[in-house]
Amino acid sequence: MRKYLALTHALLKNVSLFSDGKSNKIKMMGLYGLIALCFLPTLFLFYIMFDTSIQALSILHLESTVLYLGFFIISILIFLFSIFLIPSIFYFSKDLDTLLVLPLPPQTILAGKFTTCILYEYAFTIIVSIPLLSAYVSNLHPGIFFYLMALVVLLLLPIYPLVLSSILTMLMMRFVPFFKNRDRFNIIGGFFVIGLAMAFSYFMNSPMMMDEQSNLFTTILTDPDSLVLKLGTWLFPAISFASHALSNTNILHLLVFIAISILSFLIFLLLGKFLYFKGAIGFSETTSTRKRFTSSEMEKLNKQQGKTFAYTKKELKLLFRTPVYFINCISPVILFPILYIIFY
Repeated sequence: MRKYLALTHALLKNVSLFSDGKSNKIKMMGLYGLIALCFLPTLFLFYIMFDTSIQALSILHLESTVLYLGFFIISILIFLFSIFLIPSIFYFSKDLDTLLVLPLPPQTILAGKFTTCILYEYAFTIIVSIPLLSAYVSNLHPGIFFYLMALVVLLLLPIYPLVLSSILTMLMMRFVPFFKNRDRFNIIGGFFVIGLAMAFSYFMNSPMMMDEQSNLFTTILTDPDSLVLKLGTWLFPAISFASHALSNTNILHLLVFIAISILSFLIFLLLGKFLYFKGAIGFSETTSTRKRFTSSEMEKLNKQQGKTFAYTKKELKLLFRTPVYFINCISPVILFPILYIIFY
C-alpha cells in the first residue's frame, strides 16, 4: 500500500491540469473555464431530457429506469474514450522505462496508473451526473441518505467500464504486437470508435428497433424490468444495482454494486500480473524494424529525386502516418461509400 500511494502521488504530480510547463496557471485555468462554459448547453440538454423522462416515468414508479439510462450513458462514454486514454498512460507514457526497472510489482504500477485514469474519467461522470441528479432531486425530493449513496455510486461508477477497456488493451498489447505502434493504434482505435458509432446508429434506426420504440410504453407497463435489461445490463451489470439502490434507497443493492466494482478491479490486477510486464517490456523498441540495406539499396535511397516528387512523397507519408491527418482527411474517403451503402 505504501508503494502504491507513493507511486500514485508521483504520477499525479506529472498530470499538469493547470500548467503544461510553458503557460502559467492563470491562462490554463482560464482555458479550462472556457471549456466548461462550452459544455453548459450540453448540460442543459441533458437536464431537459432527464427531467422530461422522470416526470413521465415517475407516475409509473419507474424512476430507476432514468437513473439507469444516465449511468449507462456515463459507462459508454468512459469505455469509448478510455480506449485512447489507457494505452497513452499504461504503455505510451514517457515514465514507462523508468517504472519497469524499479522494484515494483505490475499490480502496483497498474493500480497507480489506473487511479490516474479515473481522475480523467470523472469529467464524463460529472457532465452527465450533474443534470441527471439535478432533475431527479428537483422532481422527487429524496432524503439526505440519497445524497450519500449517490456520492458513493459516482465515485465507483467509472471503475467497471475502465476495467473493461484496460483488460482489452492489455490483451491486445500482449498478444497482438501490431498495436504496439502508437500512431497505428490511434488510427485503428479511431476507426473502431467510428465504426462502433455507425453500427449503433444503424441498429437504433433499424426496423426492429423502430418497432420496439413504438411499443415502448406498452413494454414499460407490462414488464418494467425488461427495459433496463435491454439497455445493456449484460455489458455493465453494476449500473442496474446502482440505479435500484438510489431509487429505492436500498442498502443491499448498493453493497452489490460496490462488490462488483471492487471485484472487477481485483480481477484487473490479477490479469495485469500476467499480462502487463510481458506486453510493456521492450516497448520502446517495437517500432524499430532494424532492416539491413545492401549497397545497391543504399545507392537507390540516396539517389537524388525531383523536388516536386520528393516533397509530394514526404507530404503523403505525413498524411498517412499522422493519426489526426489520416482520420480527418483519408477516412472520409473510405467511410462515405460504406455509409451510402448502409443508408441505401
